Amino acid sequence: METVNLIWFILGMVVGASLLYMYNLMTNNSNRSNKLENQLQQTQNELNSYHESVNEHFNQTRELVNKLTETYKDLNQHIASSAAQLCDVETQQGANDTLLATEALVSGKKAEVSDSKDAIEPPKDYAPKKHPKEKGTLSEDFGVIRRENPSLS
Repeated sequence: METVNLIWFILGMVVGASLLYMYNLMTNNSNRSNKLENQLQQTQNELNSYHESVNEHFNQTRELVNKLTETYKDLNQHIASSAAQLCDVETQQGANDTLLATEALVSGKKAEVSDSKDAIEPPKDYAPKKHPKEKGTLSEDFGVIRRENPSLS
């Protein structure tokens, strides 16, 4: 009889332990799911906050660039009016050409600079011909001086 009681006791302990294990497993899964959902929600909130910060940054940057452009235009107008009052005609023309070029740069339009005799020309990457019949720099015998030497023939 004592052996039967011992077997029932051990069997009850195994069943109880199994039920406790299954209960813990189920509650851990639900706790784990809740924890993952909370992490997901927190991450989503951080991402939304980051997006709002980026949008705010670019809006503020756009406003500041617009202010800078307006200030630059005002400065150009001030320089032009001052040049008209204080400078001679040649200096005024140079200032106007420079102001037109900078305004075109700011507005994105092509500048209409007046043609002047002293227009700066970019450097050339070749030697210009002095005479139209002269051979150019790409000619095979450009710059070669030939001497008649009978001993080499």
